[in-house]
Amino acid sequence: MKLFLFLLLCVSIYCLSCTCKGTIYCGNGSLRLITKGFNRTDIDSMLLIAYKPNNNPPQIGSSYSPIDTQIVKITNNFFRNDTCFINYFLDTGNDYKIIFPTSGAIYTFNNLKVGNHTSEEKEYGCGKDVSEFGGCVNELVSFTVNGQIYSASNYNQTIYYMVK
Repeated sequence: MKLFLFLLLCVSIYCLSCTCKGTIYCGNGSLRLITKGFNRTDIDSMLLIAYKPNNNPPQIGSSYSPIDTQIVKITNNFFRNDTCFINYFLDTGNDYKIIFPTSGAIYTFNNLKVGNHTSEEKEYGCGKDVSEFGGCVNELVSFTVNGQIYSASNYNQTIYYMVK
């Protein structure tokens, strides 16, 4: 019995000594894009223009230079009835202008702001990388689309529906 208690004590001390705490730094949330009410031919592709944050993207043709421009081809497999799930997320590090060339629809996204959830303390086994034990997200709390402000209290934090 004494041997059992001694072994139990040793195992307990070993287990307690192998628990470490570490800080996980949270990644910023992003905004997923979904269209609603467009025909497939209206949105066969989109032009995505990224600008420096908090510099309201100018009208097309002005002299302000974008920091990145991409053409995203939208295929039929993204569609469910009149809803298109665009496999693209807007990160909080930039402002954006999205143009659907076929339909002429334009959406300007700016002021994508996240909360103050920048890190978390996690317990994990010593000798292991803390990132193996899950991450955290600093959720999007507000953003502006075409001049209208959306916030977490009145809108889904991670999805924006571009409605025709």
